[in-house]
Amino acid sequence: WFIVGWRPTAEFSIKRLKAIYNYGWKILVTGLIDTLYTQLRDLIIGKKYSSSDLAYYNRGYRFPSFAMRLVEPTVNSVLFPALSQCKDDQKEIRDERENEDDSLEDPLQTLESFEINDPSDVEKFLQKIEEERDKIREANAKKYHIAKNESKKPGLIVSTKLMLKDWLTVDKRMGTGDFWWGYLGMYLLTIIVSVIMGAVLAGIYMYYPKMVGTAFDVMFTVWMIFFFITTITAFIRRFHDSELPMFMIVFRFIPVAGELFCLFFAMRPQMISNGRYTFESKSKRKKRTK
Repeated sequence: WFIVGWRPTAEFSIKRLKAIYNYGWKILVTGLIDTLYTQLRDLIIGKKYSSSDLAYYNRGYRFPSFAMRLVEPTVNSVLFPALSQCKDDQKEIRDERENEDDSLEDPLQTLESFEINDPSDVEKFLQKIEEERDKIREANAKKYHIAKNESKKPGLIVSTKLMLKDWLTVDKRMGTGDFWWGYLGMYLLTIIVSVIMGAVLAGIYMYYPKMVGTAFDVMFTVWMIFFFITTITAFIRRFHDSELPMFMIVFRFIPVAGELFCLFFAMRPQMISNGRYTFESKSKRKKRTK
């Protein structure tokens, strides 16, 4: 207040309140649902079982929730500016779609000329839609030089290496094969890391028994942060490949149900209606064009 001359006043603006409400009510509802979901379990366990059982449950839940509290603010601070910039790209996307080849309009004309005279024609019409969609995808894949996967032959080792290499990359695609092999590889890698952590903790216990708890907390938290960020960015790249909105990644922050929700939509096939995202990050493309 010694530097800035502004002082709070007893004014109230309905217009600004509406703007804040229209933006924040969804975030508020999401937070309330998440809080209700997490606290409801404690209420049920405390009602059905003893207080000691509830204490064991809370103790077991402490470590993953501790990791989430560390990861969530970090990821949110990175994702929020990126998500807020999506609105600025709408004009670019619209202009790019308007400049697409006229040849991609032919499938639409084919569907318009399709006649349906009896119920059996409906199934044929749906099959025709699938065929024309595949034609559009193949035409755009050739136009923008996009294959089905970044790896020539997706596999456990190759796709896991790709996921680890791109653990901080969100401005590119990730094919279905690379995603599922890489996702499986991350969980198998977690098992390997757990074995290594157990061996390290056993060695620490022999010489510094009092440090075991602290060492476990540190190693567990570091790995969980790395695992969470790696899978989050992989989901975003998979959503880019299937042309789903990136904001859907916020559901991943809902325990269990959110991950299942994202995994369900990760099964969506590849869609190519424009060349906004390829298997090369935008930053590399800009450097290459310069």
